[in-house]
Amino acid sequence: MMSGPYGPAAQPGNESPSPSGGLEEGCACGAVVLDAAGSILTVSPAAAKMLGRQPDELHGLPLDQLPSPLADLARDALRDTSPRPPQELALALSPQESALIHVLPVRLAGGGNQPALVLVLTDRSRTRSLEADLQRLDRLANMGALAASMAHEIKNALVAVKTFTDLTLSRQPDSELGSMARRELSRIESIVAQVLRFAGPSPFKTAPVRLREVLDHSVRLAQHRMTQKAIRLERDYQAESDWVTGDEYQLEQAFVNLILNAVDAMDVGGTLTLSTRVQTADNLPAALHEGESPYHLCVTVADTGVGIPSEHLARMFEPFFTTKPGGTGLGLAITRRILEAHRAVISVESEVQRGSTFRVFFPLAARP
Repeated sequence: MMSGPYGPAAQPGNESPSPSGGLEEGCACGAVVLDAAGSILTVSPAAAKMLGRQPDELHGLPLDQLPSPLADLARDALRDTSPRPPQELALALSPQESALIHVLPVRLAGGGNQPALVLVLTDRSRTRSLEADLQRLDRLANMGALAASMAHEIKNALVAVKTFTDLTLSRQPDSELGSMARRELSRIESIVAQVLRFAGPSPFKTAPVRLREVLDHSVRLAQHRMTQKAIRLERDYQAESDWVTGDEYQLEQAFVNLILNAVDAMDVGGTLTLSTRVQTADNLPAALHEGESPYHLCVTVADTGVGIPSEHLARMFEPFFTTKPGGTGLGLAITRRILEAHRAVISVESEVQRGSTFRVFFPLAARP
């Protein structure tokens, strides 16, 4: 868990969740056609989209209207008729948006206002994102296989140690050292169980589930720790229909992890807020999986705790990453795994000493 209490479990934290588009979207190609004088004759719709412009917006304008790196490349290609290798350019489309574009300049024989240069553009931003996702999945697969193997070996060795400890305590029930050994063995068993749960596939039962009931039951399981810290609970269930398709017990495990993370992050007298709302696809994160319905359910778990440092956000959901003393770094990793199996996406926003907000987006199912 992370930032003291928090540790991994789902992003795009601000580790972004796995995007859902197809390869064809990531590898879209477009073209910009210029004449010998450097005027823009044609911009294909795909190229205009990569440049953040409308296709007709650039027609007839000088190449200076293109982003500077692209304009410089075009200017050099018009001056030099020899074949030029493709280049990758980082284009700043706005103060908040940039794109990585693969550019292949192709010279033509036209003169005057005839086509003299074609810039073939390929958007590499999405491809890079897909490559990063594949590398992450490969690391997780290798880590899962290694963790499962180690956990099984540790579990087998614990049987003999636990048997010896129980036998010793049966003869010396007042042994302080023996009691401590038994407690630590139980903790090791719990860690091993979490590793096996993370590394191995869990049985998945599909049925209509009402998330309001899942959230309320999850709160009951965490009620004791909330009472100890005098944490105030606020419910804001705005979604009239909050049915999803999935496994009630796995979803309960995911939300218990999120709620306990929030409780651990707060001092005495904090506030835990649970909310639900339905929103249209226009207001959803781009990475959200598309469902059959244009409406999606957003579940929010927010706290007023210590917050998460910005340098930790990108690693929030990495397995075994934790800053919590004694933490395993598997809580949030298991949570994200469960949510991905439900075609849900989790994100996190946080500010140090102000608290953290986890949002989970589900495809909304029809009421049974």
